[in-house]
Amino acid sequence: MNLLADENFPGFAVGFLCGLGHSVGWIAETAPGASDVEVLEMAIRRSAVLLTLDKDLGELAVRSGLPESCGVILMRVADSNSEHFLARLASAFSQEIPWNGHVTVIGRDRIRTRPVS
Repeated sequence: MNLLADENFPGFAVGFLCGLGHSVGWIAETAPGASDVEVLEMAIRRSAVLLTLDKDLGELAVRSGLPESCGVILMRVADSNSEHFLARLASAFSQEIPWNGHVTVIGRDRIRTRPVS
């Protein structure tokens, strides 16, 4: 899957997803300090699913009419312990979830998804 990780997304999680075979660009390496609008524009140009911890970015994606080729995955795991964080990511990515065209919230105990349009 083509993913773009926001600057706030943990590096250990970026590495984990790369290890699963996903193509992951990381804003912390390619465009540190980019605004939410710029990050969203990069995701659109790359037709990528955006990974973030920033709730405002998910809301911005919905308001801006994110194209069907993109999506947002918002991690809302209160415990940022790397083991728990990666376990939630692994669980989510093992499921058949429509990432593109959706905003998906991965929480501590559940996963919610809704279309962006």
